[in-house]
Amino acid sequence: MAWERRQRQRRAGGALRRRRQRGQGDGSVVDCAGFGVGQHEEGWSIFYVARNGAGEAELRCKYRGNAGWGADAIVANIDTFQVLYGLDTDTPADGVANEYVNAGVLDKRDAALVPTATDPQARERERLRRTHWKRIASIRVALVIHAPRRGLPGLEPRVFDLFGRAYSLAAAGFDPGVRLDEAQLPGEARQRARKMFASTVLLRNPSAQLQ
Repeated sequence: MAWERRQRQRRAGGALRRRRQRGQGDGSVVDCAGFGVGQHEEGWSIFYVARNGAGEAELRCKYRGNAGWGADAIVANIDTFQVLYGLDTDTPADGVANEYVNAGVLDKRDAALVPTATDPQARERERLRRTHWKRIASIRVALVIHAPRRGLPGLEPRVFDLFGRAYSLAAAGFDPGVRLDEAQLPGEARQRARKMFASTVLLRNPSAQLQ
């Protein structure tokens, strides 16, 4: 299972996560719509946050079916949806994440790699071979959802740190979406019941060697 990320993380309204799966042909691999991925085929599930006709943010999944691309809403009333990538920095790689970073950090580290090839095509092959994205061993996914109606008045504003307070403080300058402070929300939005969900998922990515 390979995960790719092409945009910076941000709050509900534009976050995008893409998942590419290689089928096994035994029905064990499905996309986010539940369709099986055939053997030697690639299935795509693109998770993103967008607003519906009522202006509420919802988590959607875009998938590729037999007749083309489709998209469905899978979770409504999203406040924020974020992902961190577990990077295996060991040499040789052991398949265990040593640190969790966002997509922007991975892209910056890729940009800092010094190529050794001189031919443009060879340099591109080298970039794909050495990219840090191939060393992602796990991911951390977190989101905060809210109730559709206002809750009890007079509740004290809460702070949701999606990946812990230490990461929120360290990443305040470049990854603000990982902290949701109700005191910073518009008046009516503050008085809604909220719940945070978070999970860490191990991946079966073959690790590349950093050079």
